[in-house]
Amino acid sequence: MVDVPTRPAPDHPCPTFARPRWALLDGAWDFCEGHPNDTPSDWAWDRTIEAPFPPESPASGLGLDRCDHPRYRRTFRFDDALALAEGERLLLHCEGVDHVARVWVDGHFVGGHEGGYTPFVLDVTDALEEGPEHELV
Repeated sequence: MVDVPTRPAPDHPCPTFARPRWALLDGAWDFCEGHPNDTPSDWAWDRTIEAPFPPESPASGLGLDRCDHPRYRRTFRFDDALALAEGERLLLHCEGVDHVARVWVDGHFVGGHEGGYTPFVLDVTDALEEGPEHELV
């Protein structure tokens, strides 16, 4: 029998891609199920999920039998260690989304991706509103 950890390692999620400043977004996210063409304003956040686990996994805290259109939301905060200097960009690296992702930051659509567990990167800098706290959907 193999013991499966309930949390990933606390260091870089992708050690071959080291960077001076980064934030791991694993942990508790707001969660709901939606429909293929709806938007965040349609969603009723009624549960919490533990990322990076899929909703079908017991480790997610949900253990659903099936979930066709999961939706995730959380806030993130810039502290002094993560603040962007002049000319710097904020990149969102997603390492394993299955299968379709549509991403909003502070209410602005920033991009999407289709593909089973293939990584993708979105530049979310221009979507950031003023202030230290931001919403990622």
